[in-house]
Amino acid sequence: MYSHDQYMQDFLTVFEPLTRWGPGDDSDTLKAMSYISDNADSILEIGSGKGFSTCLLAEHSNA
Repeated sequence: MYSHDQYMQDFLTVFEPLTRWGPGDDSDTLKAMSYISDNADSILEIGSGKGFSTCLLAEHSNA
Protein backbone atom coordinates (compact mmCIF):
# COMPACT_ATOMS: atom_id res chain seq x y z
CA MET A 1 0.00 0.00 0.00
CA TYR A 2 1.30 3.45 -0.89
CA SER A 3 1.94 5.88 1.98
CA HIS A 4 -0.91 8.16 0.79
CA ASP A 5 -3.31 5.22 0.77
CA GLN A 6 -2.30 4.33 4.32
CA TYR A 7 -2.70 7.96 5.38
CA MET A 8 -6.21 8.12 3.91
CA GLN A 9 -7.17 4.82 5.51
CA ASP A 10 -5.97 6.10 8.90
CA PHE A 11 -7.72 9.45 8.36
CA LEU A 12 -11.04 7.75 7.67
CA THR A 13 -10.63 5.43 10.65
CA VAL A 14 -10.37 8.47 12.92
CA PHE A 15 -12.80 10.91 11.27
CA GLU A 16 -15.50 8.85 9.51
CA PRO A 17 -17.58 8.37 12.70
CA LEU A 18 -17.71 12.14 13.32
CA THR A 19 -20.68 14.15 12.10
CA ARG A 20 -18.48 17.01 10.90
CA TRP A 21 -14.85 16.96 9.87
CA GLY A 22 -14.14 20.53 10.92
CA PRO A 23 -15.09 23.22 13.40
CA GLY A 24 -18.36 25.11 13.35
CA ASP A 25 -21.99 24.36 12.79
CA ASP A 26 -24.91 25.62 10.70
CA SER A 27 -25.14 28.89 12.62
CA ASP A 28 -21.45 29.61 11.88
CA THR A 29 -22.00 28.97 8.16
CA LEU A 30 -25.06 31.23 8.08
CA LYS A 31 -23.17 33.95 9.96
CA ALA A 32 -20.37 33.78 7.38
CA MET A 33 -22.99 34.07 4.63
CA SER A 34 -24.27 37.28 6.19
CA TYR A 35 -20.99 38.94 5.17
CA ILE A 36 -21.41 38.32 1.43
CA SER A 37 -23.61 40.13 -1.05
CA ASP A 38 -27.21 38.95 -1.34
CA ASN A 39 -26.83 38.79 -5.10
CA ALA A 40 -23.67 36.67 -5.16
CA ASP A 41 -23.91 34.19 -8.02
CA SER A 42 -21.00 32.01 -6.92
CA ILE A 43 -19.43 30.94 -3.65
CA LEU A 44 -16.13 29.10 -3.28
CA GLU A 45 -16.41 26.73 -0.33
CA ILE A 46 -13.20 24.78 0.26
CA GLY A 47 -12.76 21.90 2.65
CA SER A 48 -16.40 20.98 2.97
CA GLY A 49 -15.74 17.68 4.75
CA LYS A 50 -18.97 15.72 4.43
CA GLY A 51 -20.69 18.61 2.64
CA PHE A 52 -23.01 19.97 5.34
CA SER A 53 -21.87 23.56 4.79
CA THR A 54 -22.06 23.18 1.02
CA CYS A 55 -25.66 22.00 1.19
CA LEU A 56 -26.57 24.82 3.58
CA LEU A 57 -24.99 27.40 1.27
CA ALA A 58 -26.95 26.00 -1.66
CA GLU A 59 -30.22 26.11 0.30
CA HIS A 60 -29.75 29.73 1.42
CA SER A 61 -28.31 31.37 -1.70
CA ASN A 62 -28.74 31.68 -5.44
CA ALA A 63 -25.12 30.70 -5.94
